[in-house]
Formats: sequence, structure tokens, C-alpha cells
Amino acid sequence: MSKRKFTGSSAWEQMVGQQMSLLAKFDEAKRQAKGHEVQTYHGEVAESEFRKWLGDFLPKRFGVTSGYVVAQQSRGVVQFPHFDVIVYDKLEAPILWIEDNADRSEQGKSRALPVEYVRGVLEVKATYGPAETKDAMEHLRDLAPFYSDVDPDGERYRRYLPASFFCALVFFDATSDAIKSQACKEHLSPINAPRGFCGGTVLRGGTQLPGTSGLLSLIPAPKLTDSGWRCELFWGNMCFSRFAFDIVAKLNGTYTLGMVSSLNAFPPLEFGMPKPGKDGIIDPKNIDQAE
Repeated sequence: MSKRKFTGSSAWEQMVGQQMSLLAKFDEAKRQAKGHEVQTYHGEVAESEFRKWLGDFLPKRFGVTSGYVVAQQSRGVVQFPHFDVIVYDKLEAPILWIEDNADRSEQGKSRALPVEYVRGVLEVKATYGPAETKDAMEHLRDLAPFYSDVDPDGERYRRYLPASFFCALVFFDATSDAIKSQACKEHLSPINAPRGFCGGTVLRGGTQLPGTSGLLSLIPAPKLTDSGWRCELFWGNMCFSRFAFDIVAKLNGTYTLGMVSSLNAFPPLEFGMPKPGKDGIIDPKNIDQAE
């Protein structure tokens, strides 16, 4: 191991721009939703815009869709829960069926995918808060029949999600009170979380500065707790980009908990670096990189 001088990346600024673009479309949808009898339109736009962004961002071997997860050994009458964002192996996965969606985009169509080709599931919510975090985690746990076990090596008729499967949460907005909420942290506890749960991101929060985002990160918990980990919400100007490159690392099998997945997630030095401390964000100037 040898130390390299960290200089950051101009890609970070583009990632912040993409984050702000997602929020601008979300805000426009909120304004339009005020005239709707049932004001859910902005939530639908949040899901749609996030799918479009993620589909453009990820390597093209991975597809992004809303839809259903199906095991080939399902029996009897089965009700398949619908998920906001499914990341799947686009080169290998057959599409069992397709349902059109009102947003009319390719990512907006609901697709049914065999469980063995699903790489990740993300739940998207307009707002971060106690009710929303509880609902999101409960919905991810609908995947329980698919992650309660792992198929043995060589199994031809697979019925479980791959061992590398991950799931996460995306929230577009949070109030200052929600950011401080202990109830949110309790709902996000890894103790009862689905297999592969890795936290998530909050695109904007309370009085946080523009361009700042939240990272729902798993960190070591005190020894006396029931789990070795807890989920905490940290804020910084690179949290969205860190979340994005963590997804890529998970898909490529290079993710390591507590390690930076890509230096593209960090700003050049002239933008200022986060200081290590109570916010829990790692100072990239102290990161060792292998030759």
C-alpha cells in the first residue's frame, strides 16, 4: 500500500448537477400536483425520473425497470408485489411479461423478471419521515420469500435472489424534524432489515445547503445491541455521488462496506473537504490507495 495525493474529480460536479435536475423535476411535479384531487403525482414523477437517471448512469449490461420478481418454482395462486426500481441483468434475463405504465418510458413499463436475474431493488419515496421509512422497509420485506435462503451452487431451477443481491431506499425530500427523528432510525434498523439492505440516500433535507444530500449508511453499532450494525443519516456535498458509485460497485462485485467505491464520488480539493467527526463522513485525504 502507498499513499497517493487525493485530488478529487470533476465528475463530482456533474453528479451534483444530476441530483439538482432530479429535484427540479420533482418540485415542478409538486406544483402541478396541487391541482390534483389526489396529490400523488409528484411521487410518481420521483419514481419515474429516478429510474430514467439510474438507467442512464449504470453500465448498459444492467437494466432498470419497475415491476415484479418471480420465482420459477412458485405454486398456486401468487400475488406478486410491485417494486419501484428493479436492477437486473439485461443481457441474460428473459422478460416474463410487460405492463405499460402511464409515464410511457421504457423504464416506466412494469416488467416481470425471474428472481435469479435480479441484482437489486430500490424503493423510492417522495418524503423521508417515520411513516415513509416504515412503509418502505415493510415493502422491501415483501421480498422475504426470495431472500430467506440462497440457491446451492449448480442449482438449475433457482428460486432465491443471488447472494450478491442488494436493496436500498431513495427519498427526495426531508424536513428538519424528520432528519432528527429517532423513529426513522428505528425503522431503518438492520436488525429486521431485508437481506442485502445497504441504506440509501436523501436528495434534499431541511436547511441543508443546496447540492448537499444525505447518505443512509450502515455503521458499527455498540456491542450491547442486538445487531452488529445500525443505520445513520449523514449529510455532505458528495453523499449522492457516493451512493451512486456504491451501487455500481455492488453490481460489479467490488463493494466493501466502509470503503470509498470510487474517487469520482468526491469533489476536487478547491471545493473543500468534509472534516472527520460527528457527521461520520470519511475524509478522503486520509484514504490509502493501492498502486
